[in-house]
Amino acid sequence: MATPKTVSVEVSGPLIQALTCFNGSGPGVRLDRLSDRSLENKETAFGLIRTFNLVPIQQGGQDHFALQSKLNNAYLGFNISDRRLMMRHVQFPPPEYFRFAYPPNIPHSYDEDGAPVHIMAADARPVNDPNNASTEFQLFVRSLQETTPASSVDESWKQQFALISVLGEKDSSNESDDHAEVMAFGGGGGSDLDNSEQLAKVAEMQRTGDLRTAINTLAEEKYDDSKNQSVSPDAVIKVAQLLCIMDQCVYMRDLEHEEQIYSELQPYAAEIKEAVKHSRPLSQATLDAMMKAQVKGDRATQKIQEVASRMGLDYLPLCNFSSDGKLLRNGPYCGAFYGHSEDKKPFIVIAFKGTGKFKEWITDAKFNMKDAVGSSPLKGRCHIGFFDGVFKDFPCDLSSNKSIRIALPFQMMRNQLWKLERKVLAKTFPFGLRVQAWVTGHSLGGAYATNCWAGMLADMHFMHTTIRGLMTFGSPRVGNETYATNAGTLKGFRKSWRFVNGNDLVARMPGVTLWLEKYYHVDRMVNITPARIALGASELGALNEYTSDGATEEVTLAESDLEAIDQDENHVQGGIFGGGFADHSLKKYWESLRNGTLESHDPWP
Repeated sequence: MATPKTVSVEVSGPLIQALTCFNGSGPGVRLDRLSDRSLENKETAFGLIRTFNLVPIQQGGQDHFALQSKLNNAYLGFNISDRRLMMRHVQFPPPEYFRFAYPPNIPHSYDEDGAPVHIMAADARPVNDPNNASTEFQLFVRSLQETTPASSVDESWKQQFALISVLGEKDSSNESDDHAEVMAFGGGGGSDLDNSEQLAKVAEMQRTGDLRTAINTLAEEKYDDSKNQSVSPDAVIKVAQLLCIMDQCVYMRDLEHEEQIYSELQPYAAEIKEAVKHSRPLSQATLDAMMKAQVKGDRATQKIQEVASRMGLDYLPLCNFSSDGKLLRNGPYCGAFYGHSEDKKPFIVIAFKGTGKFKEWITDAKFNMKDAVGSSPLKGRCHIGFFDGVFKDFPCDLSSNKSIRIALPFQMMRNQLWKLERKVLAKTFPFGLRVQAWVTGHSLGGAYATNCWAGMLADMHFMHTTIRGLMTFGSPRVGNETYATNAGTLKGFRKSWRFVNGNDLVARMPGVTLWLEKYYHVDRMVNITPARIALGASELGALNEYTSDGATEEVTLAESDLEAIDQDENHVQGGIFGGGFADHSLKKYWESLRNGTLESHDPWP
C-alpha cells in the first residue's frame, strides 16, 4: 500500500463545512460547520474526528484513492441507490463505491501548497448529503500535513516573471506597433509609467463620494447561496468607474525592467530550459540570480500601487497568461486590487490585461472554436486563442522542490487568489467574514476575465471567498451558446455586466466562425455614451444582427481596419470605421461612465 496523506474532507458552499466521523451503532459521518477562527489552528479544528488518510489505490491503472477515517479506520463511501455519503469498515482495496478520484478536467498541481483540491466519486457521478439524498455535495480535500511553506503571492509572481523573461518570445518587429495599440486603447502601457491620469480620476471619485460608494458595494458581504436580487444602477455605474481605472492601470508594464531581467539571466537560460524540458529542480545559483535580478523592483507595479493607495487599497500582480497559447514576454496577465471597506469587510478585484495584438487574434484561425470540456471545468466551445491563453500548459511558479511547475495559467491564478484570500483575512479583519472577489477586464483582457470567472464558478475552489460579479469593458465574444448559457446557469445571484461604449466594434466581434458557428456574449449589455447609459438585453435566446450572413462581411471589414491600426495608431484615435475603434479606448469608456445620464434609475435585474 502506498504512503497515505492526511487530509480533511470539506464541502464547497457558503459556509465552512467539514465531514465529521463518529461512532454509534456503527461508524457514521455528518457535516459540521467550522469557523475561520478554528481553522487558524488545524490540530484543534480537525483532530481525529475530521481527519482522513488519503490512500492511493494502485489497481487496474486507475488513479483512484480511498478516504479512511483516523477515528475508527472506516472508509468513506456512498450508497449506491441514493448516493448519500456513509462510513463502513471494508477490506482494502475497497469496492468502487468507496473510491474517489481527482477530476481529470481540474488539475491539482498545487495541492502541495495546502490549497483545497476538488475530488469526485470514482464513477464521476454526484454524491449527496449523508442525511439528505436531495442535497448534492461538491467535495474538496485539504492537506493537513506540514509542508514546505508555500511561496507568497509576490514570490510566486516574481518566479514566473523571471522564467517568462528568459523563456518568452519577443516579436521585436511589432513592439512599437503593440505599444501604439496599448497606448490608444488603454491610455497607458509599455514603459509609459505616468499614472497622473489615474490618480486624478481617483481624486475626482473621492471628491464626489463615489469612491466610498463603489468600495462599500464591492465589499458587501454575500454567500454562495445568497438570493438573486435587483441592484441599484447608480451603484453599478460607480463600481464600473472604479474598475475602469483599475483596468487602465494594468496596461502599464516596465519594459526596461523586463529587458534587464532577460539580460541578467542569460547565463542561466540553458539550465532553465533544461529544467523545463526534464522537470529538474533549479540550482541555488539560478534561484539566487532570479531573485537578485528583481531587487530593483518593477516600476509598473510601484506606479499601480500608488493609484491603489489613493483608493485606500493595495495591489499585487498575480500571474501571467499565454497569448493565443504562446509564451510571450509582456503578454497577458492579471493583478489584484484588495483591501476592505470602512466597516472592515474584505474584497478583491482581479483585473486582466490582454495582449495588444488585435490583428493577431482577429485573423488567426478566423475565429475558430475548440471544445472547452477537457482541460477546463467549462462547457461548450470557446475561441481557440482565448481558451488556450487560460487553459493550456504554461510555465508557472516553482514547486516545493524548486522545479518549474508546468500547469494551467488558470490554476496558478486560482492558487494565487487562494493565498491572497488568507492575506486579506488576516487578524486585522473580524473572523467569520468572507472575501468578496470581483473580476474585470478591458478588450482582450475582458475575454480572459470571462473565461476565468466562469471557470472559478464551475470549480468553486474557494472555502472563504465568494466569487462575485464580472464587469468587462469592450470585451469580444468568447464562446458559443452552450458556453454562454452554462456561465449564466452557474452564476446564481451574481451579475455579469458587459459595458459597450457607443459603437465599439470589438464588442461586436467575433460573429461566426468560417463554419457559421455562432458566438454569444455572456449575459447583459450596458450601452454607454457621454449622453446616455441604458441597460440592454442578453444575446442568449435571440438571434442578433451580427450572426447573419453579413457577419462574414463584417469580419472582413474589421480585419482591414485592424491592419491599418497595426500600422498607424492615428487610425485608432482618428475614429476609423465610424468611430468604432475610437470608442474602444478606456478613456472613452471613462468619459461615458462619468458624463452619461442613466436612462432609468429603476433597479436592474
